Amino acid sequence: MTNQTIRLRIAGSTPIHGKRPGAEFTVAVDADGIPLDQNWRRRLADENLYGIGAVVVVGASPATPTPVPAATSSAAPATAAPAATSTVKGS
Repeated sequence: MTNQTIRLRIAGSTPIHGKRPGAEFTVAVDADGIPLDQNWRRRLADENLYGIGAVVVVGASPATPTPVPAATSSAAPATAAPAATSTVKGS
């Protein structure tokens, strides 16, 4: 689960999904930046398709990075498998 969000603003003069005109708020998104809430996902798709201008993306916050465990010094480095040899017999 990610902690990514985008910040939206209602730019139109009509309330949308319970948000008043001029309201700024955050919406949870997936790793691709697509809203998890179906209503906002459809609203932003309509904005992209028709250019209505009722909802504006103000900004985005990055996901909280997942800590990566440090490599230990005793770990052996990965090595490639030996190349296969082929022999060609002359006639």
